[in-house]
Amino acid sequence: MLMEEKVFLDPVHKTLRDSQGRVLKVLNCPQLALWQDLAVIANQEDQHRLCGACGKLVIDTEQWTAGRLVRAVRDDPEACLRIRVGQGNVEIKVSNE
Repeated sequence: MLMEEKVFLDPVHKTLRDSQGRVLKVLNCPQLALWQDLAVIANQEDQHRLCGACGKLVIDTEQWTAGRLVRAVRDDPEACLRIRVGQGNVEIKVSNE
């Protein structure tokens, strides 16, 4: 049986880490964009929105598996993600940096 990959959000250091504790991504939006202020994209079932300030696509990761989230960040380290405290695929864990 394969162990499900875990993803950890460190809200203090604004990092997303894999199950081994390696930093996958530093979460930083220079625009300080809020999800509710982003443009809804037709036919995306509210899983993607467009940032009017920078023009990037922001992906809602709440329904993804942890493994899919890890793969997405590894495939595109510059991806903009919506990660909320309390979503089931991400655990909160403050690191000892």
